[in-house]
Amino acid sequence: MSSMTRALAALALLALWVGTAPAQKVHRFTLAESITRAIDKGLVASDVAARYRAAHARAQSNRRAQWTSLSLAVTAPNYSESLTQQFNPSTGNYEYYQLQSTSYQSALVLEQPLTFTGGTLSLSQMLLGREQTSGLSVGSSANRNYFGDFAVELRQPFLTPNQHKLNAERADIALDQAESDFVSAQLDLVYRVTEGFYTLYQQLQRLQIVKEQVQQNDESYQTARSKYTGGLIPEVDVLQSEVDLAASRNDSLSSERELAQSKNSFRLLLGIPTEEDLEPVADTTYVPVGIDSARAIGAALRFRSDAVRAEREIRLRELDVA
Repeated sequence: MSSMTRALAALALLALWVGTAPAQKVHRFTLAESITRAIDKGLVASDVAARYRAAHARAQSNRRAQWTSLSLAVTAPNYSESLTQQFNPSTGNYEYYQLQSTSYQSALVLEQPLTFTGGTLSLSQMLLGREQTSGLSVGSSANRNYFGDFAVELRQPFLTPNQHKLNAERADIALDQAESDFVSAQLDLVYRVTEGFYTLYQQLQRLQIVKEQVQQNDESYQTARSKYTGGLIPEVDVLQSEVDLAASRNDSLSSERELAQSKNSFRLLLGIPTEEDLEPVADTTYVPVGIDSARAIGAALRFRSDAVRAEREIRLRELDVA
């Protein structure tokens, strides 16, 4: 079999394999669909949600620390036994004094922080039961005892700031900040998805333009070679056409690399596996938007997350000073 025949057979097998290989799944998204998927299934969105849940849980924990608390401690049973050697003068023998004790104990404590005064009201109830057996080895006795203790305690500091009130305000600020950070992170995600969407669309259009440029330069190069062979143009024109063709091919390779990077970044935002392809479906209709600078500045000072965070930090430092 000649080399040409083997090459044709290899090409036929390759064409057959390509025809039978499964087609790569292509996702086509509009901008709105991209944002929805990024928020619902994106890896970045899941990290944002996890950080919000953690911050929200910490803020709720600080807030609930000012609520009524109830604690119960139970020790049941608590058994102990001891054996002591003693000399009995009446019998003239050494005998053993035995002590066995089994106790049951429970303590219930109810604490109520008094936010309006800064004090703490505590109600405690303790119950203790004990079964005890004692005596010498020749005879022993057993008894049972039960004890109860109820206490009411008020701890009210004087000449100090109301820590309960300050802690409650800190907890409210922390909760508001956690919610503000979550909204800010979601808006940042929307911006990143929008930027990645149009960057990907731009890269696709640029690659198409560059490929058309490669095709045009290739046709110009082939035409220049034909003219040079026919003696119509000098060699320098052919060399210039070859340089232009090489430069356009290099631009095409760079565009393909940048497009692959943009796709990988966009896949990460949307939570799409790397083996699946995606294609943006963009609406490039130009719609002008009027902006009132005074209203924009006022809204930014009132609602921007960094400005609101700065105000909360000032309030927290005022609480520290207090």
